[in-house]
Amino acid sequence: VGINMATCTGGLCAFNYIHDFTDNTDWTTLGGSPNLTGVEIDNDTVNTVGSAGLIVAGNTIHDLTVGATFFAAHGYQTDGINTNKYTATRCIIANNRIKNVSEGIDHYGTHCAIFGNTITNTFNFGLKFIHGAAHNSVYGNTIVNGGLASITLDGSDSVGVGDTRGNNIFGNVCKGINQDSYWSATTDAACILTFPDAAKTYKVVNNLIHDNYLDPSGGQYGVRRLSTGP
Repeated sequence: VGINMATCTGGLCAFNYIHDFTDNTDWTTLGGSPNLTGVEIDNDTVNTVGSAGLIVAGNTIHDLTVGATFFAAHGYQTDGINTNKYTATRCIIANNRIKNVSEGIDHYGTHCAIFGNTITNTFNFGLKFIHGAAHNSVYGNTIVNGGLASITLDGSDSVGVGDTRGNNIFGNVCKGINQDSYWSATTDAACILTFPDAAKTYKVVNNLIHDNYLDPSGGQYGVRRLSTGP
């Protein structure tokens, strides 16, 4: 992890340059669940108290990569910015530049503003909202050359997190999906991809997605609602 913050109120994490992390280790025998992360929020909270009012802005994060051994064991587990607990609230994540990672911003927080970020060349997702991410305003981001999706919303089986709900996603520019052609042509790739999975405990519900510029350019869909349950 480049910068790790937890149980913080009103802090500023700005204008840092975080780059060129790599790992090619199989951590399975060590009981690890590895993830290379540029800026991490609330992965290890104190007494489950989440962060509030943090500003993460103007950071440059690029080239967080894994080798073949790591990939085979764990997948491409790297994040530019990760708000790891649904407890993080009222944070601002703005005007960061993120490139060559698996996921640009992996967000579980609530009532946050995520805007003006430029995310380029992601293996999986540019922006991901999961594990109860709720009531976030997500606007004015530019996401180029996503893997499976520029923006995705997913549910959760994690205890107590709640639905991924009430997120307002608008005015984002999403261009190019699966540009490296890693994913097969039959894989569901889209500029905006949602997983309203009926089998999961917590769902993707009541989100507003509007006024985005979508150009899948090699992906199959602008918006794809992918249901794996009834």
